[in-house]
Amino acid sequence: EMGARFAGNIADLCAIARPDVGIVTHVGLAHAEHLGGRAGIAAVKGELLEALPAAGVAVVNAGDLSTPELVTRTLARVLRVGTAADADVRTHDVALDDELRARFVLDTPWGSTPVQLAVRGTHQVQNAAMAAAAALSLNVDLADVAAGLARATTANWRMQLHRTPGGLTVLNDAYNASPTSVAAALDSFAHLETDGRRIFVFGEMLELGDDGAAEHARVGRLASDAGIDVLVTVGAGADAAADVARDRNVTVVRTADASTALEAVRAAAHPGDVVLVKASRAVGLEVVAEALVAGAVVVS
Repeated sequence: EMGARFAGNIADLCAIARPDVGIVTHVGLAHAEHLGGRAGIAAVKGELLEALPAAGVAVVNAGDLSTPELVTRTLARVLRVGTAADADVRTHDVALDDELRARFVLDTPWGSTPVQLAVRGTHQVQNAAMAAAAALSLNVDLADVAAGLARATTANWRMQLHRTPGGLTVLNDAYNASPTSVAAALDSFAHLETDGRRIFVFGEMLELGDDGAAEHARVGRLASDAGIDVLVTVGAGADAAADVARDRNVTVVRTADASTALEAVRAAAHPGDVVLVKASRAVGLEVVAEALVAGAVVVS
């Protein structure tokens, strides 16, 4: 992974790794404070495409507004991946099972195949298709690609689903948070069936710079649209989300840190409820999710 917090980071890494195939999943707002907003993020991600040789392959997101400009910065062959009919690699017929694992059909220049993922979330379909495009461009057999995607797993605290001794269902996505990943988590969380309430423990998203207030407010709207009944916010940066959600008749509890958020969930939760936990890494909300999963919180 060519990670970056400052301009030039990806160019430096490419000078070492000298990649032949590069994937730009999307241009979001992660580290926007350091990179100069969305335009700065697009610029630094473009460093990867600039580093590819003419005989290489650039795998890009067909639905991202930054893609048309990004692809002008590479001499490599371009594979556009997405849901549009004219995408080079296309996904369709997406469905989630009751564990939020996606299945879909993948159409490619190398053929078509059904794919079943072990990882959770609708957003993983695009990620899987981009990985498939990279593998297929390197002459990996299509059947082997589908089989590999079916075995792929994620790191701890990324869309991990647990049924707890206290009667809760916990979706632990506490590893990190950005506006894009929060929207994706809420979208999948809305598909989780429940006879109880939906509780969202949301810690502030860090390093968003001037976009911070607006993006936190947007989370408040998305939470309401996703059917969240109780929003527990963690940190002053999440106040904008709390304000918007409250105005949309969501029950809001504001807390200062992970320990007080845990107490808030204990006071609010009942057997049958579903809980989503998500925040930037520094907020440390994995302790909330892990306490719930371990049954350390006795719900009423």
